[in-house]
Amino acid sequence: MRRWPLSSKRFLPWLILALLLSLPLLLDTLFPLPRYRLFPPSSLQIYADNGELARVFLTPDQKVRLRVRLDEVPPTLLRTFLLSEDRFFLFHQGFNPLAILRALWENLRRGETVSGASTLTMQIARMMEPKPRTLPSKAIEALRALQLELHYSKAELLEIYVNLLPYGSNVEGIGAACRLYFGKPLSALTPGEMALLAVIPRAPERFGPHRREGRLRERSWRSLLRRLHRQRALSKQGLDEAGALQDNLRRRPLPFLLPHASEWVKRTFPGKDRLYTTLSLSVQRLVEGLALQERNSLERRGIRNIAIVVLENRTMEVKALVGSQDYLSPQGGQVNGFLALRSPGSTLKPFLYAYALERGMITTETLLRDIPTDFGEYAPENFDAQYHGLVPAGEALAQSLNVPAVILQQRVGVAPFLALLKNSGLDSLREPKEYGLSLVLGGCGLSLLELTKAYSLFPLGGVSSSFRILQGEPVYRKRVFQPGTAYLISEILSRHNRPDFPSQWQETSDLVKVSWKTGTSYGRFDAWSIGFTPDYTVGVWVGNFDNRSSPDIVGSDAATPLLFRILSPLSRAGGHRWFQRPADLIPLEVCAFSGMVPKYEEEPTKRVWVLKNRVPVETCTYHRRYFLDPSGPYRSCPERMDPAKEYPERVGLAFPPDLAFWFQRRGILPDLIPPLAPGCLSSPQSSQPQILFPRNGQAFLLRSEGKGRERIPFRSDRKLHWFLDGRYLGQGWLFPFTPSPGEHRLQGVDEEGVDSEELLFRVTFGD
Repeated sequence: MRRWPLSSKRFLPWLILALLLSLPLLLDTLFPLPRYRLFPPSSLQIYADNGELARVFLTPDQKVRLRVRLDEVPPTLLRTFLLSEDRFFLFHQGFNPLAILRALWENLRRGETVSGASTLTMQIARMMEPKPRTLPSKAIEALRALQLELHYSKAELLEIYVNLLPYGSNVEGIGAACRLYFGKPLSALTPGEMALLAVIPRAPERFGPHRREGRLRERSWRSLLRRLHRQRALSKQGLDEAGALQDNLRRRPLPFLLPHASEWVKRTFPGKDRLYTTLSLSVQRLVEGLALQERNSLERRGIRNIAIVVLENRTMEVKALVGSQDYLSPQGGQVNGFLALRSPGSTLKPFLYAYALERGMITTETLLRDIPTDFGEYAPENFDAQYHGLVPAGEALAQSLNVPAVILQQRVGVAPFLALLKNSGLDSLREPKEYGLSLVLGGCGLSLLELTKAYSLFPLGGVSSSFRILQGEPVYRKRVFQPGTAYLISEILSRHNRPDFPSQWQETSDLVKVSWKTGTSYGRFDAWSIGFTPDYTVGVWVGNFDNRSSPDIVGSDAATPLLFRILSPLSRAGGHRWFQRPADLIPLEVCAFSGMVPKYEEEPTKRVWVLKNRVPVETCTYHRRYFLDPSGPYRSCPERMDPAKEYPERVGLAFPPDLAFWFQRRGILPDLIPPLAPGCLSSPQSSQPQILFPRNGQAFLLRSEGKGRERIPFRSDRKLHWFLDGRYLGQGWLFPFTPSPGEHRLQGVDEEGVDSEELLFRVTFGD
């Protein structure tokens, strides 16, 4: 057997020492720290804009943990923990041999366990891996303490310690205990409250406030407090205060404010333990209170749900969100109404009119047709089923007339209008192929939140902006309209008769001026009202989450009163200021009748405001120059006019055949140009248009199967403007159309305004 040289024996102690020194590293490698237990998931905390805690969510393991940073813990509270638990924490490396010897002597002398020797770091090890309090467990805790000291600084260990402390039931950490037991942040703790936070973790199931029977009258409790006083960790004042607090200590409920908003931001910003929102508790309480006041009135009319959004225009901060007027209601209370996609009704009309104004297609006074009009198989009607013939564009928007809006959208095009809406921030919209002419009347799905955000571009001077729900969140802006366009729309939308003052409200100085627009979905499932001032934009939706219809679900009646109850107190704080007219608007003289550029000098004019770089160029189509016939009140026949004679020239109104027909049927005869003289070859009386097909009294059986229904080819001997049951269809020599089942009246009007004879036919559908 080979022996080591004698000289090698001197290296043996060093080898043993090296092995001993490397043992902790080896054990650390073989038995790594379960770091996930040192940093368990924290409860998500939602804060309002003033820093007040609004909502706390339980962790996945159903605990309440409000993680705090070390710099948030009052130094006095840290000193209390160190004096009471581990005076030499800053000097040892995990365990204190002197404390172990002292505890061993005390326990042997008393014959029972009366003193422990766990350092603060060893307590962390025990909270990390709970075990029965035996000597082997103590040994393991000591080894784990060495590991903890190896991997973390003293400051980090203190932070871990205060966040792992047990406080009974499902409460862990001083942050949660402070909120639940005292209802305040750490910075507001009194000395007595700090003492209680230091004592409860020693026996949380015995001292915690969840134990009601004699929980704080036990002798050991007062003994611990006196011990803190002797250790100079608690002043006499703190001792007296703690004694007074102990019998009244109770667990408070977790804050439960901003319920729908909190759940939304939780989903939107995952992985956070604190979210500081822009929501104002004062504004939130205001709108929630008003919604609850409105609930009884609405429920009597079959309306059970309300959603509200409040935006501050200057910062684009969301100040209030109501997903339902009562979160705990069994009638859809937990449905988040401000995110639900609903039909917006007429609320998209301002964007269409803004598009047309921006491009010089119309002025605010341009006449738009408001007569029954059929667009193939789509025949829009005004909300009140009444028609006005010709209406200025601004008035058509203010009265929310449907037919002029659809006619204007047809002129603009569905695809360009859809692109504008998306550019305005309506991100829920899909591809153009999904929509038709009903888009401007609400033929889509939008949320209240995005629609309210889109409306904010008008008080922002035509700038579309993202909103801010978290403090410090960036806001992205882009220009959609010129400031002048936004101003014109704002002025138009302020003309409504308000629900808070039905007539002549403009003369009342106490009322805040508001621009607002309503919307009612087809079938009366959704009622909307969106309004804004220079300071705020507010959106209100009312309806039923179960899609139950009600005849009272009308934007102006159901949603608008609540809108004004919200906007009035919000806007009074900002005074009665209004938008200033932008510099990009210039005055323009337009035809007093049509609102278009005058074609003749004789036309009476009026002044309107238009964009200086988008001045309309389309001349008036309703005025026509003509010559008077010497024989009487007629127009001269062109073929009989003598070049050598002078004929009086006049300028008068002439309506296109479809409008003339509509006015004539209703007995409305505006002061038009006179008819041609009798005997003129071009006189309307010279020939009457003939409808060649269908024949009077004819009956049709149409198939409804396949890709589309059969159409009846209306034919005439000349180009006609076709009217079916008094509703305008279109123009042409040939006009294929599919009527609805039943009996119909068909008539045509030629370009000279001559009517055909009216004929009747019947339609039925079969296989």
